[in-house]
Amino acid sequence: MKQESREAIHARPAIAVVIGLSVAIATASTALAFEPKQYGRVEVDKAVAELPEQSDNVLEERRLVDNATTSVRVFRVCKPVPRHHHKFADTYLQILSGKAEISIDGGEPAVAGAGEMVFWLSGVDHEVPRILEGPLVFLAIDSPARRTGDVMFFQEPDPKSEPKKW
Repeated sequence: MKQESREAIHARPAIAVVIGLSVAIATASTALAFEPKQYGRVEVDKAVAELPEQSDNVLEERRLVDNATTSVRVFRVCKPVPRHHHKFADTYLQILSGKAEISIDGGEPAVAGAGEMVFWLSGVDHEVPRILEGPLVFLAIDSPARRTGDVMFFQEPDPKSEPKKW
């Protein structure tokens, strides 16, 4: 991975926040889990219970908190996730249930499961090539908040592949 100067690394969050704010203003009409607030409480278990057990999509998610600086989501991975990176958001994933092989920054896939956290900064490639135990559910914290256009796939997910059934 290309090394950035110290100045570029420190400037990146400020640039991303400005971009995130611009996107937030442009997408203000989208439905949010709840309006951005300075504090609050969310029912993570309830949000997980509302996730569909099966899907034709790679993942199903519910946003719990969504503001310019941070988003918090829960999501169920239904199929292997192809290699991709996020243009703007740093991501922290707490594995709530399941087990999978996860590859980060082109490394060999490593097994991670419930009770573990994985994370990467924006621009770091990652993928979930194999679901080993399901349901595979994550609590995600993204900063700045994930917006449309943040995820950059190296190959588009195959819509014809069979969903993982638990």
